Amino acid sequence: MSSEIKVLYITNHSEQTIKSKPDNFAYYVKSMMSNKHIDLCLLKPSSFAERRGISNTISIVKAIRRINPDILYLGNLTGLNKLVFFKRIGLLRCKIVVWKYTYCKEYKNPLKDWITKFFYWKGIDRIYMMFDNHTSHAISHHIVDEHQIVTLSRGAEVEWYSRYLQLQKDSFLVMATGKDSRDYKTLSEACEQTGTDCVIITRRHESNVKVAESYKNSRYVKFIFMEDLNIANEYEYIMEQQGISIGYTL
Repeated sequence: MSSEIKVLYITNHSEQTIKSKPDNFAYYVKSMMSNKHIDLCLLKPSSFAERRGISNTISIVKAIRRINPDILYLGNLTGLNKLVFFKRIGLLRCKIVVWKYTYCKEYKNPLKDWITKFFYWKGIDRIYMMFDNHTSHAISHHIVDEHQIVTLSRGAEVEWYSRYLQLQKDSFLVMATGKDSRDYKTLSEACEQTGTDCVIITRRHESNVKVAESYKNSRYVKFIFMEDLNIANEYEYIMEQQGISIGYTL
C-alpha cells in the first residue's frame, strides 16, 4: 500500500512557472512537489476551454476521476464552484481543500440558504481563511462546521525574496501593490501629509484611477498601472522594483 497522498492542484500555471516563483505564489504547491509523501498532479482547466458551461465542468470532473486524487487542492473557487456540487452528489470522491479570501456566502431566503449550505459548503472538507473574522463569521452563522475551517495566514518564502532586498540607509519609500481591494486613497493621504515617498503599482480599476487622478501632481505619490508597461513578467517586475526601492518587502 502506497504511503503517498495524491494531491491534484487545478491551475493554468506550469510546473516550471510554479517552481520559479515564491512558495506562496501557488499556495505552497512548490513545497508539496519536494515532499516525498505527496504525489502532486497538475490539471490545466484552460485545456477544456473549447467546451462551454456545464460541458466544461463535466470534462474537468471526468479528468479528476481519471486521476483519482485523494485531495483536490484549489487556490480559490472562482470558476470551480460546481466541482463541490458534483462531490456532494457522489461524482467526485476526493476531499476538497480550498483557500478563501472573503466571507462565506449566505442568503436571506431560508430555502436558498439551506440548499447552499447542504449542497455547497458541506462539500468542502477544509477551508483555509486569511482572516479570523471571516472564519468566526462562517462558524457563528452555522455556514460550516468548526472542523471544516481554519485561519491560515500565508507566510513568505524568505530565501526567494531575499535576492531582491537591498538596504536603503539614506531614504525611505513605501511600495504598495495589489488590484481593486486596496485602500489607496487612505495610503495616498497618509504619505502626502507626512511627506513620505510612495509608489503604488496596480491596475486600472475605476477606484484606483480616481485616486491616481487626484494625486497626479503630487510630489510624493506615484501610481504605476501595469497595463501601461507592456512587460512580459509582471511579477518579476514588481519584485525588482521593490528590491531597488526599500529595505524590507515581506
